[in-house]
Amino acid sequence: MKNTFLSALRDADLLMAQKIYDDADSPPEKFLLEVPDFNSLIAISQDLSKPVFTLTLRDIKAGGSVAQNQLASMDGFNKIYGDGAHKLVKLLQGV
Repeated sequence: MKNTFLSALRDADLLMAQKIYDDADSPPEKFLLEVPDFNSLIAISQDLSKPVFTLTLRDIKAGGSVAQNQLASMDGFNKIYGDGAHKLVKLLQGV
């Protein structure tokens, strides 16, 4: 990414000013966000046509530690997507 893709963007003058990336805490040489494996949540999400981070305990249809682990994963995904959205908004506001 850094050597090929970013260099090509820089050569084509397709990057924003460095200050915009700095203000958004989103350096162009790093991914905006990285989403871990959804595991079993993706199947539930697809079956219900709902984003993973909006699933509920009722949607999961599990109990005990399995449900608690899946709820914790959903909270993690919600934070990841929220952080990514926040960075994106800050980037776009800087343009």
